[in-house]
Amino acid sequence: MAVKECFATCSALDITEHAWQQAQLGLRYGGLGLRSLALHACAAYIASISSSGFADVDNQHLVYAVNTFNGLVSTQDTILIGSTVDSPIPQKALSFKIDTEQFGALLDSSSPAANASSI
Repeated sequence: MAVKECFATCSALDITEHAWQQAQLGLRYGGLGLRSLALHACAAYIASISSSGFADVDNQHLVYAVNTFNGLVSTQDTILIGSTVDSPIPQKALSFKIDTEQFGALLDSSSPAANASSI
């Protein structure tokens, strides 16, 4: 929340929740790249240990990070624990997958049909 407050103060804007969600997206999706630590921490952790090839399936932190990541992305982008990787997975690639889902949800919530159904 501190980043949002700092941004609102520096920009002298009253930031709505919808605007803040967009600001947290990467530049590719029209955001400001003010990433949410809560959303992207799992991507950072997975990227940092991906060079091990996910060999240690008993790592409870890895299991938690992968489950969290998988809950944020589409089914086609999920990661399987125990699968081997040819090269380390960059955080940028993982964060892009999270942004893709967040952008879709944001777009759906801003559509006229979604707004009409909430009235």
